[in-house]
Amino acid sequence: MRQLLSEYCACLLILALGFYCLFCLCALSTHVFSCLML
Repeated sequence: MRQLLSEYCACLLILALGFYCLFCLCALSTHVFSCLML
């Protein structure tokens, strides 16, 4: 049971990290795009 819970937590952590990276990339690309437009 504990093994399953730790695997679930790890999967959740990886998902959260992935979303965070995606968000950072989106923000960065938007920033670069706005800089290029100026």
